[in-house]
Amino acid sequence: MKDWLKKTLSNKIKNVKITNKLDTHPCIVTADNMSFLRHIIKTNYLQREKISDFYNVVNLNLEINPKNGLIKALYSMHKKD
Repeated sequence: MKDWLKKTLSNKIKNVKITNKLDTHPCIVTADNMSFLRHIIKTNYLQREKISDFYNVVNLNLEINPKNGLIKALYSMHKKD
């Protein structure tokens, strides 16, 4: 499922990880460099510099919780296809 998610979301995320850090949430999006991401958000850097490819600039990661019901349902739907 990780490979399928990574392929499906390849234009938005860099990597998919399985995590046990999440208790109730199905997933979380993280960035390799959170301080850079905070700077971009605070200063509106992307709008000023006319950078339209936000996802390639910040290198986002998707961390999924395999114990969550939503992720389990997504996995079973993916297996059926």
